[in-house]
Amino acid sequence: MNDGPEINADCTNLVIVRPDEMVWENTGAEGVSKVVLERLNHTEFGRETVLLRLAPGTHLSPEVLKERIEIFVVEGTFSDGHGEYGPQTFVMNPPGTNYRAASASGCVLYVKHLRGFSDGAERIVTNLETAPWTPFGDRVAEVVHFYKEPDRDVTARVGRVYPQA
Repeated sequence: MNDGPEINADCTNLVIVRPDEMVWENTGAEGVSKVVLERLNHTEFGRETVLLRLAPGTHLSPEVLKERIEIFVVEGTFSDGHGEYGPQTFVMNPPGTNYRAASASGCVLYVKHLRGFSDGAERIVTNLETAPWTPFGDRVAEVVHFYKEPDRDVTARVGRVYPQA
């Protein structure tokens, strides 16, 4: 996780970001650029959320994750060393996971690095094309829950609102 300046770190403020109007910055790794959406520098519960773009043929060095990383494939195809994932796939790799980011064809990812999660968590892979959607908000929307932490108020889900809702 980058410990640069905090960005959109106050969760009590509504923030609207338009990534298509933001400038992609070079990460220093060949073929990788990012747009930072959020960064909270906290020693125990820090987080950073970015859009990450991997150029075709990008292969990063293998590493053992020190922090939890959650990835949602927006476009293209992504590999983490455990599988290859297409658009609309969520992947959560806990700390301690052997990890190698790569993309043969290029991709754009929504990535969240999270501190403060133990090593005991299981990897999660969910493809929205095959995942069960459940009603949400008095039948005006539906969601897919990726996970809910049992001892903390932390969850990850994606939703879609019905037309004319």
